[in-house]
Amino acid sequence: MRLAPDLVAAYASLGFDYLALNRLDGAKAALNQGLARKSEDEFLRWGLYLLAFLQDDAAQMERQVAWAAAKPEYEGDFQSIQSATENYYGHVNRARDLARRALDSTLRTGSKESAASIQVSAALQEAELGDVASARQGVESALALSRGRDVKRAAALALARIGDTTRAKLLAEELKKDYPSDAKLKLCSQPAINAAIELSRGNSSQALHYLEAVSPYELGSFVRRMYPSVRSWGSLPVGA
Repeated sequence: MRLAPDLVAAYASLGFDYLALNRLDGAKAALNQGLARKSEDEFLRWGLYLLAFLQDDAAQMERQVAWAAAKPEYEGDFQSIQSATENYYGHVNRARDLARRALDSTLRTGSKESAASIQVSAALQEAELGDVASARQGVESALALSRGRDVKRAAALALARIGDTTRAKLLAEELKKDYPSDAKLKLCSQPAINAAIELSRGNSSQALHYLEAVSPYELGSFVRRMYPSVRSWGSLPVGA
């Protein structure tokens, strides 16, 4: 920030780092500094939304959503995080409606990868809610749109959570083969997928064994869900 004060990404990065450290005042200051640069940066707005969520500030969350509503390239992402927020508060029907709107918004922009990301995130939420049919359908729809790394990673986790361990393992093996040097996969995603598979099989001790290795990274990303992950700008909005 000292070397390039107009580089807005620096303010966003610092804001997210402060959020991860639970230093909310520092996060607010950094994000608002970036905003004062008259920036239209999406990640500043993501940070402000997350900060507002942590502070239970519904009005501030709505302001960020309203900002995105006027920008087709960002609208779907913010509808998707709204969906996760509504699930958090137990408003499942509202969450599902927002997830559908997020998918429609993103498809209109022509980005299949982003649409698949949103679809698979919704599928994982359905898996955690115990709706096996909706989760499975969501995974299939997402993989039909894209078989990119982040999509397959979240799809494997969703399938493991609904007990489809065979397909989850196949996707995990594909990822391991296609991205042998991917640290995020090796350190976070693979252990999380393996743990979910073992949990579905009733092997809780083995699941804990996998999760012990990944525990240092469990709060590395807090976008959307609390699965162990390291933060990566490229992973938004999946964040898996």
